[in-house]
Amino acid sequence: MSGNTINKENLLSEDQINITWHIEEGIKTTKVNDIPQFLTAIESADRDFTEQFTEEIRKIRMKYPSQLSISTALRHPKQHRKSIWFRGHSNPEYKLEPSIYRTLYKGTLNFKYQEEEGILERFKENALRLEDNRLPADASVIDWLALGQHYGLKTRLLDFSINPLAALAFAADGKSGNSEYVAVYSFDAAAYMVHFYPEFLIDHSTENSIDNLVPRTFSDDGVAFLADKKPFLDIEPTDKFQPIPVQVLPMNRRLVAQSGTFLMWRNDDRSIERMEETLPFFRRILIHYGASWESRIGIHLDRFGFTMSSLYADLSQAAHGLNRIYPILEQSSKRKE
Repeated sequence: MSGNTINKENLLSEDQINITWHIEEGIKTTKVNDIPQFLTAIESADRDFTEQFTEEIRKIRMKYPSQLSISTALRHPKQHRKSIWFRGHSNPEYKLEPSIYRTLYKGTLNFKYQEEEGILERFKENALRLEDNRLPADASVIDWLALGQHYGLKTRLLDFSINPLAALAFAADGKSGNSEYVAVYSFDAAAYMVHFYPEFLIDHSTENSIDNLVPRTFSDDGVAFLADKKPFLDIEPTDKFQPIPVQVLPMNRRLVAQSGTFLMWRNDDRSIERMEETLPFFRRILIHYGASWESRIGIHLDRFGFTMSSLYADLSQAAHGLNRIYPILEQSSKRKE
């Protein structure tokens, strides 16, 4: 969705919009009503994250003063906004947790990491029959997990997008629950990595770029770092358990369309909300959802191409979207049911 740009001057006047943050369930939270307020809240969170990121870098520089990559990051702190990710929830009560654990909590699945290989092999067998869904021969387990995640396979990954409007579109799709709001989470992946996994900067010769503060499955440093992090059931009790931010191969239409990135869980089935030490790296924006949603927000999402058909890059989603837009198609579907 990188091609969809917005002229914010036509949508908002920041001097007329005040964003107030408060702590709710341990996460800095704000409420907005429309696209101008939403974009202003994103900017407010970005500024907050920039200050936090600069402080995290300062602490690491004091401890490791000879690290060139860290010094470079400190000289260009605003560039770290490229590593701020977003996730939308149609119900604010939904937790930040991978789909495999949501099933676990319901008692319907006894998941063991050793079973993951078998699950992925079966998924590969099906994916390889479809030309559009093939990954390179050297694709990692995480790449295959990411592909499966984007097609509905329950995994230990939690998907994000680098585009806040894509996250907002997902939040609006399938609105559920009794809440008057949908939620978009903002996550500072770079500051999170510096805080919890500084060894990625220290032990690996990361390039002098903010983009490379998050491990990638398609870079040598990222592959080496991720290979060193044992699967969550095999790591030592004293090892870190926080999920790891990951960027994967952009080899699939859905991954590209959704600007997808991921948090990979390891040895802990807790949600982010239950990992209190991770909460400072998240912000939550609650967007009011009601009868006037289309005029306040939906019309802008459609105008800039943030629809389910474009985000899923799938003709079935395009058809489903048309059924919902045109009343005669929606009514016909209901009569057929």
